[in-house]
Amino acid sequence: MSVLKLPRFEDVPQMARFLEGTHNYDMDKHTRLIYHPISGIVYKRRFVMAMQMLSKCVNGGTDCIIEIGYGAGLLFPTLSQMARQVVGVDLLDTRASAAVRGMLERLRIENVTLVSGSVMDIPLASNSVDALLCLSVLEHLHRGEEMQRAAATMSRVLRPGGVAVLGFPVKNIITRALFRILGYDDEVIHPSSHKDIITGYERGDFRLAATRIYPAFLPMDLGLYALVELRKPS
Repeated sequence: MSVLKLPRFEDVPQMARFLEGTHNYDMDKHTRLIYHPISGIVYKRRFVMAMQMLSKCVNGGTDCIIEIGYGAGLLFPTLSQMARQVVGVDLLDTRASAAVRGMLERLRIENVTLVSGSVMDIPLASNSVDALLCLSVLEHLHRGEEMQRAAATMSRVLRPGGVAVLGFPVKNIITRALFRILGYDDEVIHPSSHKDIITGYERGDFRLAATRIYPAFLPMDLGLYALVELRKPS
């Protein structure tokens, strides 16, 4: 399978009409950045890195992968090839999740199930998931209780030996400036830094197995985006 297979831009559901007035209202702006010929170089690269990291940990016989915070569902075409069953977890309302289901139907993807939940409240049975993907979500949590609750919830649903691939922006002077250019206050939308996230999960039930930084030639604290592979002990 290809490492990354995004849907065509015209197949991606336009979410703004469903999400006006919510914290997800800028989802369409984010989608346009991903598909833009220039900004998409960076935005797609984090997807490629995440799929490479995840694909090394799963195989065609993997039963279940979950993606937390699936948004417009851009990664479902790729994830659906990695496991028998994919579960998408997000807080989208009924109309927004129905729009993503419509995309899945158009793409004839039949092994993806969408459920309502969050990184701190995953509505799945304990020890029921082989692998977990969560990109650009954890930085929105506050360090301390929220991060601890998220880590405990992920650990609960993962089977012993399961893997979690987490991605998040690196917080530094460069990324603060970039987010400011895009119209965001990094301190407001990202209360937790990359260090807060990694420290929070290392203190929990997980073992840090691998780390990747984009761009790869920079040290983590000067990078733009970080990915970690975490393992739940067998």
